[in-house]
Amino acid sequence: MRIPVKIRLLNHKNANHIALEFERNIQVFKAVSSISGFAYTKTHGCYYIPYTKEAYHQLKNIEGIEIIKPNERIAESAEADSVRPHNISQVLPNNKGNEIVTIVSESENNQQGKVLKRKKEVSGLVVIDANSGNEKYLSVSLPYREFCIRQIKMVKGRYYSHSESCWMIPNCTQSIHQVQHLFGNSNYTVVVNVQNPGNYGGSLKQMKNETMRNQLLQGADDKWSKYLAEYIDTLMVQQYSYRTVSSYARYFRLFLQKMQKVPPESISRSAIHDFLVQIVVKDAISESTQNGFINAIKFYYEKVLHQNPMHFELPRPRRSQKLPNILAFGEIKRMFDSVENLKHKCLLYMGYAAGLRVSELVAIQLNDIDSQRMTLHIRAAKGKKDRMVMLSERLLEILRVYYKEYKPVKWLFEGQFDAQYSTRSVQTIFNRAKQKANVSKHVTYHSLRHSFATHLLEAGTDLRIIQELLGHADVSTTMRYTHVSTQTITKVTSPLDKL
Repeated sequence: MRIPVKIRLLNHKNANHIALEFERNIQVFKAVSSISGFAYTKTHGCYYIPYTKEAYHQLKNIEGIEIIKPNERIAESAEADSVRPHNISQVLPNNKGNEIVTIVSESENNQQGKVLKRKKEVSGLVVIDANSGNEKYLSVSLPYREFCIRQIKMVKGRYYSHSESCWMIPNCTQSIHQVQHLFGNSNYTVVVNVQNPGNYGGSLKQMKNETMRNQLLQGADDKWSKYLAEYIDTLMVQQYSYRTVSSYARYFRLFLQKMQKVPPESISRSAIHDFLVQIVVKDAISESTQNGFINAIKFYYEKVLHQNPMHFELPRPRRSQKLPNILAFGEIKRMFDSVENLKHKCLLYMGYAAGLRVSELVAIQLNDIDSQRMTLHIRAAKGKKDRMVMLSERLLEILRVYYKEYKPVKWLFEGQFDAQYSTRSVQTIFNRAKQKANVSKHVTYHSLRHSFATHLLEAGTDLRIIQELLGHADVSTTMRYTHVSTQTITKVTSPLDKL
């Protein structure tokens, strides 16, 4: 059976391309991706190849696929070669309707392929399969279309697995029926390859936690897996963030591998000290990595084995006292003025107006903005702490314009398919604005937060108030901005100027 590949004209980045839509199939993907110029566009949500005869002929010569040409009139008794376009323009859409025609041989044994008939193609195929990796989940393969993503997100407990490149739903009858209802009523064909569904329901958070646990344990040596599993479970029970669980587990796993055959509960303090010396001297690890190893090891002995904290002390590296790079008012204004996209401008405005971390920015929801009290509620920030910051009047004005144009549903800044905006996209937007404004300083989106604090300090704002706005637990963290403020530095006259 040949895999249908739909093609259409795509205008992307001021150039024409051939857009490709096909069901999830590893063999087809490998073959199509070998075409020179093959790429994926997040903007249009599809793969594409160059708009050239060479690229089209490479696609046409791939075995095991059926090219579906939009709006092409096909005679029912035409010869196979006559219905296949010899010019790239025959592949592209016309304005005579939007019926999709599939060329299908009436008999698979007819090698000449002279007898053809036309039929309408169904909107798409959704396949539910058993997951060999974990019996609690079922994998769902579906077309990468905006409608499909919206529908699958309505299934309770669903999540997307990047390792499997497909959606996962709980292995239960209710989830299967929900998928059938969501897609079956929209001319999609739902194929269920599950004989005996399980009874595994669960929330999205539960499924994500189990998936994270499985990924961290994947590939672990059998003799260390029980120690690593116990370690990960303790971290998750104490509600550590995904990043903390992932980094701690990675450091502890490397520690176990270095210790070879010695069980961790039997490792002496001197052996651990020698291990740290080895990775610092021989591997030349950074200060942050050294601290990461120490924290991960201490967590095991103090939180998992419940040993006395004083029983386990390790020398820590001296912390470097680096000062943040601060943007001047003129540089920030040039960056803001260089951005034309309204959403992108709002993303930059908020970081500077409220001193937000990028993770806090993308987590803001519509109900976090209080225009009556002129406050912005930052929820579950670093250290799982909430805080309130002021809402700038100028920021509120541009946000109202943004809301009328983009109409977000849940998150203030939504990405594809109404999902939460990614932090990487925000960093990319900042870097583009920096380049357009010709800012040569080594700065990131977090530098807007540093500039926010420094400019408040230079304007005479009390240090304790800045501490509360930034969410710092210790005022000494906030005091570093006194070292970069020009409030006192510029008042000092250099002795060179007196010569």
